[in-house]
Amino acid sequence: MFGLEGIGVPAGLALTLISAGLCIWYGLKNWNVGHLTEQEDRQKQAWIQEEHKVEETL
Repeated sequence: MFGLEGIGVPAGLALTLISAGLCIWYGLKNWNVGHLTEQEDRQKQAWIQEEHKVEETL
């Protein structure tokens, strides 16, 4: 049937399509996750400046 002999080829095709669907779902779910807000960015910059001051005094 359709040149899909045995169980390995159809299983591989099905797993490929399922994994592609999961990758698309994961990408859409986490589209903008992890970006810093402006307040978090200012806090990060303040930590970096404080770290530089500490390193200079050492």
